[in-house]
Amino acid sequence: MSDVILEVKNLKKFFPLKSGFRKGFHREPDLVKAVDNVSLTLKRGETYGLVGETGSGKTTLGRTILKLIKPTDGIIRFGGQDISNLNEEAMRPYRQKMQIVFQDPFTSLNPRRRIGAALMEPLVIHGIGNKKEREKKAFEILEQVGLLPEHFYRFPHEFSGGQRQRIGLARALIQNPDLLICDEPVSALDVSVQAQILNLLMDIQNERTVSCLFIAHDLSVVKYISTRVGVMYLGVIVEEGPVNELFSLSLHPYTQALISAVPEPDPQLKKTRIILEGDPPSPINTPAGCVFYGRCNRRIDICRYSRPALKKRGPDHYAACHCLPPEFEI
Repeated sequence: MSDVILEVKNLKKFFPLKSGFRKGFHREPDLVKAVDNVSLTLKRGETYGLVGETGSGKTTLGRTILKLIKPTDGIIRFGGQDISNLNEEAMRPYRQKMQIVFQDPFTSLNPRRRIGAALMEPLVIHGIGNKKEREKKAFEILEQVGLLPEHFYRFPHEFSGGQRQRIGLARALIQNPDLLICDEPVSALDVSVQAQILNLLMDIQNERTVSCLFIAHDLSVVKYISTRVGVMYLGVIVEEGPVNELFSLSLHPYTQALISAVPEPDPQLKKTRIILEGDPPSPINTPAGCVFYGRCNRRIDICRYSRPALKKRGPDHYAACHCLPPEFEI
């Protein structure tokens, strides 16, 4: 059995806008290039951290991988099977093995349904077990995520934010998935609660060998939980590598700027902050060359018209940049 659970190749997701310009007798719609030619792999039991600014396409990439939104182009392989063009009926068997934890735990729960019913709903949809077996499984998963049996009968408004996120995690795990996509699951929580949820997620991964695509904009969180990290900017992955190597030897200027913005807990340590000037370009009108060209402090002329490929720069380290020193060319 292959150790790769997910393989994404040249994935694109473009959203057409109603407005556009006339070309002959036809109206050509403008396209928002939310995900533009992204490739990545995820191994069994691995946590792949995906970071970037708001609007970089992280959430769209996660939802496109799950086929919650239809991809424009590219290949998605899950467990070795190409699921890129499967319809909803053909996707049903894969839904059990691919789950998502949403950013806002409250809006992802029906306020009129008790927690027990919310946990058992996916089991009912997929015809797993009878009522007694489903209830038993719901109580077991509540205990596993650190909640009490009486919580089974409560409504979402009776829980704190951290408890609701545990419920969201329980609902995602109740079908024993192979892939878990976490879309900024701790960004709305207090720091102490964040640590509890992250430790819980790591413990569950060790017990179940679940692979996780962890989407976040907080690099401290990503560094804590991830084994590999991909840095996304304007729908493109600009750097990817093992977490320790990427944080100690980042190559792309955008990655370096993000890492320089991470607060340093020791006030005695001085850190050089890299300030990015300007705003990201519009995803409707992306640059012909490097997507980071307009904000890069070391750009050269080729960056303006030629988009750099994500090239290998180390044993498992990749970066898309024309301006790297010769020693990083492999």
